Amino acid sequence: MRREESRRALCAAFVAAIGVGVGGACARQAGPPGGLEDRRPPVVIATYPRALDTLEDLSASVRFDFDERISERVSGGSLAQAISISPRVGDVKVKHGSRSLSVEVEGGFQAGIVYRVTLQPIVQDLFGNRLMDAFELVFSTGGELIPTTLAGQVWSRASGVGVNAATVLAVGTDGLTHESVTNREGIFAFRYLPAGSFHVTAFEDVNRDGDVDSTEVQGGVPADLAVGDTLLVDVPVLEPDTSAATVASASVLDSLTIFVEFHDLLDPETPVDAIEVAISREDGGAPRIVRLFHEAGYAEYVDAVVDSFARLDSIDDAEAAAEAAAVAALNAARADSFAAADSAVAPDSVRGAEEQESATPEDTVVLVQPEGRLGVGAPQEAIPSTSSRVPPTRLDPLPGPRPGPTADGRRVLPGRRIVAQLSEPLVLDVEYEVRLSSVVNINGLPGGGGTAPLVWESPPPPDTLAAPDTLVTDTLVTDTLVTDTLAVPDTGVVDTLSVPDGGAGLRR
Repeated sequence: MRREESRRALCAAFVAAIGVGVGGACARQAGPPGGLEDRRPPVVIATYPRALDTLEDLSASVRFDFDERISERVSGGSLAQAISISPRVGDVKVKHGSRSLSVEVEGGFQAGIVYRVTLQPIVQDLFGNRLMDAFELVFSTGGELIPTTLAGQVWSRASGVGVNAATVLAVGTDGLTHESVTNREGIFAFRYLPAGSFHVTAFEDVNRDGDVDSTEVQGGVPADLAVGDTLLVDVPVLEPDTSAATVASASVLDSLTIFVEFHDLLDPETPVDAIEVAISREDGGAPRIVRLFHEAGYAEYVDAVVDSFARLDSIDDAEAAAEAAAVAALNAARADSFAAADSAVAPDSVRGAEEQESATPEDTVVLVQPEGRLGVGAPQEAIPSTSSRVPPTRLDPLPGPRPGPTADGRRVLPGRRIVAQLSEPLVLDVEYEVRLSSVVNINGLPGGGGTAPLVWESPPPPDTLAAPDTLVTDTLVTDTLVTDTLAVPDTGVVDTLSVPDGGAGLRR
């Protein structure tokens, strides 16, 4: 007894010394000031009911126990939004305990159903550390627990990337609405669903009311789930649009190619043959449209043409190298034959010293050049070919994701432009009009199109390229003696061994 009284007296004295209340301050000692900061997220260590158990009391609360104290504040939304129940039930009330969260359902749970209660990763501890991932508890109120899964990814139809924190609803033929939320990669999963047909809807719940609104990004797909099946579905989502695609502008890519840009993204699955395009001008004589491309299709076309040109250039280079090698071999053979003939007519012992210094067997060698040219000197090496083939002009990319197949090849992203090839070149500085119809936007709305002016403008005259304040001196005409700077001095190597009688010589 004296020891207990002594401890209480010491505690009271310590509290009085530091000036704080005595509400159990000495019941539990806190960590020392200046200790390591807590950066570890909270962990669920127990649940009621336990996973895959059967809940007998339909009016009971579902509880999650943590390994540390949990904040009443969450990182986004309200505490009630930290827990979702699937299939949806009546009003849900979330109660906060120091180390637990419990869920009460108005009217209780229904019998014969498999429930999924999910803790969203917005729950956090007192230091602001959030749950690493969503935590899911599955239990039954009498329904059979069949390991059936409906899963997939919610992704943006415009960008091709997964949508984080999107709400996903799976409504079955029994009228029950099952709910899930996507993770950072847009992945969702419904486990232990009953077999049947579902309509899966995904949306960004901006106003947090749990329902799809007409202004929210959304999308949906059907799904038929068999008993014990694992079904993967992708749900593309888009911002709603009620207006057809309209023409924004028309531009010249080159003399035989134009492109038209729209205000909306276009459906890349719509065949270009279904789009009607015409070009006209006031005095007539406008070219015809001979070929159309979606933006991604035109990029693939350019790549294919460039690749084919590269293959043809490679074949040409190989043929040129083979021709050069054959010519070199022929010239070498001729040089050997001339050397042998000279040696037989005038041996070194008979030739005079002056003749030996001014002539060699190479003097009279006539060389065959590639492509049938004749010349004097050493055989020429093969010169790499410069192709005269001109590939189609590429479109400059617009800001944002590149239209066409994604890196994994699973999806095709839309573009805003249509490319048209013409039957004949445009005339410079003449105004044309481009008219399009039967265009379908990315939302599937038909009837898009419109008109836009088109002019292929002349390039600026050369004299406008010089800086206006810079005096340009004509170096070709002066009042004094002008040296012809256009004449290039002969810097070639002169073969002095083949100069007869002190002549000017022949360049190699």
